Amino acid sequence: MKNSFENYINIGNDLIENGEPNVARRCFEKALALKPENPIALDGLAWTYHMEGKNTKARTLLERSIKKDPIYAEAYTDLGCVLHELGDINAAEKMHKTCLNLDPARDDAKHNLAYLYFSVKRFDDLEKFLEKSEKLLNSKSDLLQLLGEVKIMKNDLPKARDIFLKCLEIDQHNVEAGILLTYIELQMKE
Repeated sequence: MKNSFENYINIGNDLIENGEPNVARRCFEKALALKPENPIALDGLAWTYHMEGKNTKARTLLERSIKKDPIYAEAYTDLGCVLHELGDINAAEKMHKTCLNLDPARDDAKHNLAYLYFSVKRFDDLEKFLEKSEKLLNSKSDLLQLLGEVKIMKNDLPKARDIFLKCLEIDQHNVEAGILLTYIELQMKE
């Protein structure tokens, strides 16, 4: 197999998926040796640092990636994740939204923005966002589950029940959705 830029990127991404940031980092560094300042390689390299909690280094690399290619959407949502970890919630939200403006179909950015809202207890924003993301909700049990949890917090138990039933249609092995459904049904009987 030829050691090409694309091969290094693909292998690096596979290693990230397998939780091997150190080895993945070497692949992205080799890719950068072939194409210096390439935004895709910078993004991958940044993610290896993020996986190890080295978010300041990751931020610097992601900012370089965006500067090199201002329309490379993935770098924005990845930077949003890093900024979230660094505690800059407003900037993180802006990065996820920028990503979605550049590429409205990016499920990872939708996922990241939803979890940001949930983690900072912005449940009204989360509810509005998820309800607008109907296509995503029809395929992602975990995001639909978040919406159900918001409905519980807002004491809309019938709607939460319907949502958890839908979660279980999508993923019958979603134990947490099953537990929450049982909880709601018990609450509704009282």
